[in-house]
Amino acid sequence: MVAGLVTAIRRDYPMVEVDVSEGVTRVQWIAVRSGKSDLGIGIAPTRELTDLEWQRLATQRFDAAMLSSTHALAGRASIRLSELAAEPIIAGFRRDADHHGMCVNVARRATPTTPIVPVETLADAFAQIANGVGWTPFVRSLSEWAPPGVVVVPVEDLDALLPIYVIWKRGDVSAVVRTVRETLLEVSRQTVDGAAPMRETPPAPAMTHEDDDAVATPNDVVPVGLEIRHLRYLLTVMREESIGQAAVRLDITQPTLSRQMRDLERIVGVPLLERRARGAVPTEAGTEFAVVAREIVARMDAVAPEAQRAARGATGRCVVATIPPAVVERLLASLLHRAAAELPDIRVGFVEVPTPLQPEAILSGHIDIGICNSFTSVTPYLDRLRTDRLLDDAVRCALLSRDHPLASRDEISLSQLGDLPLLFMPRSLYPAFYDRIMTLFATHDFRPRIEQPYQGLETTWSLARRGEGWCIGFHTSLLYPPAGLAAVRVRELNLPWGIDMMYRRDETRAMVLGVTGLIRSVAIAESARWQLESSALGRGSKPAAG
Repeated sequence: MVAGLVTAIRRDYPMVEVDVSEGVTRVQWIAVRSGKSDLGIGIAPTRELTDLEWQRLATQRFDAAMLSSTHALAGRASIRLSELAAEPIIAGFRRDADHHGMCVNVARRATPTTPIVPVETLADAFAQIANGVGWTPFVRSLSEWAPPGVVVVPVEDLDALLPIYVIWKRGDVSAVVRTVRETLLEVSRQTVDGAAPMRETPPAPAMTHEDDDAVATPNDVVPVGLEIRHLRYLLTVMREESIGQAAVRLDITQPTLSRQMRDLERIVGVPLLERRARGAVPTEAGTEFAVVAREIVARMDAVAPEAQRAARGATGRCVVATIPPAVVERLLASLLHRAAAELPDIRVGFVEVPTPLQPEAILSGHIDIGICNSFTSVTPYLDRLRTDRLLDDAVRCALLSRDHPLASRDEISLSQLGDLPLLFMPRSLYPAFYDRIMTLFATHDFRPRIEQPYQGLETTWSLARRGEGWCIGFHTSLLYPPAGLAAVRVRELNLPWGIDMMYRRDETRAMVLGVTGLIRSVAIAESARWQLESSALGRGSKPAAG
């Protein structure tokens, strides 16, 4: 659906630029709520997010089960729901979330009711399933998207429904955002596989009797008014003396930051910035306000991380951030399996966080450990973090649609890709990686055709599946190509890179240190398996994608 939106906007509204970033459930909702994103696509926000609105795009029909690839039923052509009646259902992401409600309805069809295992993130769900903890309803037509370690098996009598929405922040919506929203609605009517007929009004979020027992998170409802992010944004603008440069530093768009600064000035009732042709400087009131803002932010930065880390330490929970599961799913499944056996008092949870956001997330106390690409952006936090290489994974290939004429080749050259758009990231996302790739291209006198930058792997992969261009691929892509894509060696591409683990240098909690040690051990075993499979690949033919 996202790839269709990008194509439609590029065709019908060439002056409109759609910047796509990836996030699901709460990460997505908070991005829309804070103004970092204008629209979201996903399940309905939970009930405390009263400042968001949404409209249904389609209703997705779930007709299959996602199971561990080692499950006894994994090889069957189809199964019936009764064969899974005694096995836990992995349900996300909170009790008042639509997905959780759908899973509860499925569980109640068994006698006795099938047990529910709640998870907070997709990465956590995939790892739990790959490790054999349970199963979850899935969509048969999307089976190619299933990560390694799991399989999708049709369930003849499942037929569960989950509405998918476009989400935006309540209030005035700009003409550009309205145009994109209406285009998305039209694309959804044309392209959603297996969608049930749309209704004019969205249904209420699925609710169960368990909701009465749900305890709301303290301060989960943020009043419309002054927020910590306003203070951080203002201080960044003052430090950069430019709204444009501050937006780059904060990884948000300039119009979004300008709107946030106007909101802040409206809240406090006085101008805080003087806008000039070549930048922005604080007014006298802004300078005085900044003194208080710095003190508030400093106190928050000092208190919140330790409180969150201490709370997790007391409950034995370790949060590990990962890059997209398609890249590291086998490592995560092995980690979860061994943690259950070797660290039984520790609950390891996974959350998907892009590489450049992981350093701050670790130091802010939101996560304990990061598993990331080694092209981490240079940030002021790196001297407070330790980074260990887990797996070597060189830039080695191109990812193409399986229908592309080059997809069947064993090896190609960069020159053969010259007429095909490169679906690549903006430099601001990973400057070091971007520069090394462009330097490599220049060394071989290759000028890539980049029509628009994209911020998410899943987004670029979906566009490549549609034949819209090609993506950079790693050595592991030759072993495990993303669903629907072919990985083809590129003669000139051989750039050393890899996957790293990151955590605080001053980390002293035995729980976290135990998990880091286990991750290293799992990575050694995974690296050995990569080498064996690479040798087999060198002797045989290229594996099929998906």
